[in-house]
Amino acid sequence: MNSIPFEKIPLEAAGGANAANLDVDNAKDQWIVALRKAQNPADYKVRNATLDWLEALPPELRPFTLCTQYPRIANTIAERAHDRIACKEYLEALVFDLRGTRKGFPTDVGRELMRLETHYSS
Repeated sequence: MNSIPFEKIPLEAAGGANAANLDVDNAKDQWIVALRKAQNPADYKVRNATLDWLEALPPELRPFTLCTQYPRIANTIAERAHDRIACKEYLEALVFDLRGTRKGFPTDVGRELMRLETHYSS
């Protein structure tokens, strides 16, 4: 199979006038935001199933601050709680910054997530 010949040209020539103003970092950020789950009003309140999950947890593990500040994350953890492996993997992704770009959670929320991650890892 023969390769297709091509000519290397400057980015500005390939993309026209807009390519010269291309902000690669901003484009990457926009792409990441686009991949995130779309927000809807239900994401801003704790679901009944999440309250049931909280009640089933030992009192020292109940992440009340997480539920108050990040109800969508609490709802997702509760949805995955029945599958220890899936829940553990989700919590690890929250606790450990694999991309190196996350700002992190407030200290109290981070502590709650670490306790939950330890609980679901055991």
